[in-house]
Amino acid sequence: MNRHNRILLIVLLGQIALIGLTWFVLGTRKTEVTPEVPLLPVAAKDISRIAITGMSGNEPAPTLVLHKVDDNWALESAGDFPCLADKVDALIDLLVSLKVQAPIASNPANHGTLNVADAAFDRKVALTAGAQEFTLFVGRGGRATGHVRMAGQNEVYAVKDLQVWSIPSAASGLVDTQYVQVTPGDVTRIDVANAHGEMTFQRGEAGWEMADVPPEKELDTQAVDDMLNRLARVALTVPEGREIKPAYGLDGGVRVTLAGAADDKEFQMAYTVGAKVEHTHYLKRDDSDFVVSVSSYSVSPAVEKKAADFWRDPAAADTEEAPPALHGGGGLDPAILEQLGGISPEMLGMP
Repeated sequence: MNRHNRILLIVLLGQIALIGLTWFVLGTRKTEVTPEVPLLPVAAKDISRIAITGMSGNEPAPTLVLHKVDDNWALESAGDFPCLADKVDALIDLLVSLKVQAPIASNPANHGTLNVADAAFDRKVALTAGAQEFTLFVGRGGRATGHVRMAGQNEVYAVKDLQVWSIPSAASGLVDTQYVQVTPGDVTRIDVANAHGEMTFQRGEAGWEMADVPPEKELDTQAVDDMLNRLARVALTVPEGREIKPAYGLDGGVRVTLAGAADDKEFQMAYTVGAKVEHTHYLKRDDSDFVVSVSSYSVSPAVEKKAADFWRDPAAADTEEAPPALHGGGGLDPAILEQLGGISPEMLGMP
């Protein structure tokens, strides 16, 4: 090998070594990833107030305000109606656990598209933690991603595993919605007083009874059970608060009383059904400080029914005769046998 070829070989080997070293370095270099950082620099225990606003069509819905009262969470916007601790804890844990990386957008023109604009959002959440206050806008993103923007900032972040619906904007997502809760089978007496008059149903050994049922009628016990199933379990849609306003129509409203016994203890559940607004009625239990709104469907039997609606004509007696026996023929009309396919009296042993 002459000197020229040796030089070329050395150069070639050097290039191969350089390529190998380059691949080694690139292959072992770790991809740089922007670290996740908490969006809210607060501790869960320091949060004392949360205000949540959703959207109703294209307009912001009424704001839901929660605050701490003697270490318990209550709806400030509903006269301190008590919240369920586990629901509020889950909400706070979600908010303080939000982590973000690099922003996905910083142009205000994109805020509306990402549902985090000042006036076009899915949720607006304002938090108070000690002397600090934070407001963030939350918008729906992909299947498992939400968008978040802090108020006063242009940067929008994508947050994994954030669903808008996990931040309730209605009170029903944070309170016990079972405002009236009675086991129908434990009820032995129902009293209803409405615009049509007063009705009383008493459960006896033979079932439901009602006074003054006309002799030619009978009590429709299934209708009584259907009414009881609604009146005994009434869920609230909105807690209105402690103040009893004239607009609620509770003064002179429909009265419902359910009495009975459970676990060898007598009970009485009494409440008043007030005015109707669209598809809801106002309602207040005698033993509760709070007025709530409920679905009109739940209380419509008490509001609309009259005594005659629970009467029916007696069931017709079963007067149908048993079909005549073919075997033995006893008194069977031969003409009928012919119509049954040409069966002759002789075939059945008839004379």
